Amino acid sequence: MIGWNRTPGRADELVAAGAQLATSPADLAARSDIVISCVSDTPDVEAVLFGPQGVIEHLQGKTALVFTTSNTPRDEELARFGDPLENLWKTCIFGFCGVQRFCRRNFEPIILSTHPQRTQWLAEVRRLVAEWFPRSDQP
Repeated sequence: MIGWNRTPGRADELVAAGAQLATSPADLAARSDIVISCVSDTPDVEAVLFGPQGVIEHLQGKTALVFTTSNTPRDEELARFGDPLENLWKTCIFGFCGVQRFCRRNFEPIILSTHPQRTQWLAEVRRLVAEWFPRSDQP
């Protein structure tokens, strides 16, 4: 595993557990088969993807999974706004990068969720990752 964090020192636990530390998102992407990003808002996403040391130039694959949460219950968000994040990720970011296969799964607000719900969400994330990125060493 290779890790990177915008804040120096926040990846220390990963390194202590045996991970390698990348010098930038670009370095991480150049050395990885799969890139997982977890950032808080649009400017951060733009910096990690498109910044001077962003991952875009180094992405080898054309498949993407995006897991997001919202601050608004899903039904209310869809009624008020539609799904603007789907368009942002699918068309503006991954369409621009040439990513052909795309899946986005939005989870309900974490602050309102229960431990069993979060456990179920993590199980769904594992299932989707296994489905979209099957391991070559598994039958």
